[in-house]
Amino acid sequence: MTVATSIVLGRQALPALAAQAVTNAMHKAGITSANAVLLLLTSEFASNPQAAIKAAARAASARKSQAARQPAFLLKKTGC
Repeated sequence: MTVATSIVLGRQALPALAAQAVTNAMHKAGITSANAVLLLLTSEFASNPQAAIKAAARAASARKSQAARQPAFLLKKTGC
């Protein structure tokens, strides 16, 4: 299991901050998708925590879905 952390600061409690924290941690860990995310939010997110949670979840799986769109294998054309 690979573990990484990230702290992101901002002037407003925006969901994008949660997504950026997840993206930063995944980059530090060298992974393209996260099996689990532990998201710690400040009290400023209390009015709408669900938006930050959804943004973090999307960030954790976004790179995974991008990789899923890539071909699983490549066929090499030979001069047969």
